[in-house]
Amino acid sequence: MRWVGVVVMMASSCATTTRFGEGVEVHHVSSPHFEAIGDVPPVRLELEVRRLEQMFDVFTTFFQAQPAEGQKISVVIMREKEPLEFVANASGFVSVFQEAPILVSSVSLADGRSYFVNTHELVRVVASYAIPSPPRWFNEGIAGYFEDASFEKNGAVKMGRWARVPTWVPLDELFTWQDHPASPERISARYASARGFLFFLANRDEARLQRLLAGLRQARPLTELYAELFPPDERAALLERAKAFVEEQKYSAWQTDLLRTAAVEHHPLLRPWEVQLWRSRIFRSLDRTAQMNLALRRAQAEAPTPMPELLAAELLWHDLPAPNGPRSALTHLALADAIDQSFEEQLSAAELAVKGFPSSGFAWYLLARARSKVRDQAGALVAVDRAVALAPYSHNIRMLRVRVLLKLHRCDEARAAFATAIGVLESVEPGRFDGWSRDLEACR
Repeated sequence: MRWVGVVVMMASSCATTTRFGEGVEVHHVSSPHFEAIGDVPPVRLELEVRRLEQMFDVFTTFFQAQPAEGQKISVVIMREKEPLEFVANASGFVSVFQEAPILVSSVSLADGRSYFVNTHELVRVVASYAIPSPPRWFNEGIAGYFEDASFEKNGAVKMGRWARVPTWVPLDELFTWQDHPASPERISARYASARGFLFFLANRDEARLQRLLAGLRQARPLTELYAELFPPDERAALLERAKAFVEEQKYSAWQTDLLRTAAVEHHPLLRPWEVQLWRSRIFRSLDRTAQMNLALRRAQAEAPTPMPELLAAELLWHDLPAPNGPRSALTHLALADAIDQSFEEQLSAAELAVKGFPSSGFAWYLLARARSKVRDQAGALVAVDRAVALAPYSHNIRMLRVRVLLKLHRCDEARAAFATAIGVLESVEPGRFDGWSRDLEACR
């Protein structure tokens, strides 16, 4: 399964659960950086996509980074309570499917609210374009700083207005977050402390924050960077200053000027089989195989004859029977990932898939994997580097790069790439990467 993790925004438990796309029209709109579907009115769907584009502008300006040309993020806008069908007690969630994020957000049509859970994860996706291996505390802190976006009547966006830190942790603990497991309570304290410390830097020490950003963009060693910006003998006092600042509650929101108005294109309504296909993708990203297969079977039952190629390719991905037909780039993409194909057949299919989808990080990932299987490690490295550029948020792609570097005996690069890959994960299970660590240690 190709997924990195799920970030969930919780809501109060509800007695009833409505189903996405059931009995209502599902609209489809696109913009320069997003492909969005939703069973909300088209005007509301367009509004949410325009908001996402505004936030995208804010984040790319802040991080001085842009995605690879042609890359788009998938968004599903659901009616209120519909996410509960997929994740209990959730008003929205973020998942990763086929090396690309899916942002799911629910909206209340009664009062115009948007939960905007996707803002938090959107920060992290954009940051990954600029910062090759962001430390965990910075990742969570900056996402928390920007996640409370509000949209003003003049088109401006306000962020960073609130930070409550019930329990602070020392800066040394924040700076080594990725290296040390902790209890849920301690992790919660780290989240709050990271956000509070970023609030402090943004409001009272922006020069230091900018130097930190510059160092992270340059991928400087963190120990060296922290020693320069946050000398160990000054950290306790610096943390006390941050505590005092947050407790005063005198910080102000950061406000952008009116940014560009993104072009939004409306597409035909999704047909019933396409809605079921999307439902299957969401269930798959959550590792809910039974529900995924049920949605795929419904898609098959509702699809026209001959079967649409998009659905046929999806069936191939899941090793389910699919009709034979002309092989286009989409079919080749599925065949490149099919376990019943030989290594040479996977390579041939991946090469054709990349020609058809030159901006797909997933296609380049499959090409890199196929080249590695046929022992063309140099070619695999070229392909996986392209995949990383197109999908920097993908843990799977980054771990493949580690494996290729190991096979090339480029040990120091492999160790650095491993640290970067771990940084992409939401959390690390104890012992999960012991085998990798041994291989990296043995590499000479």
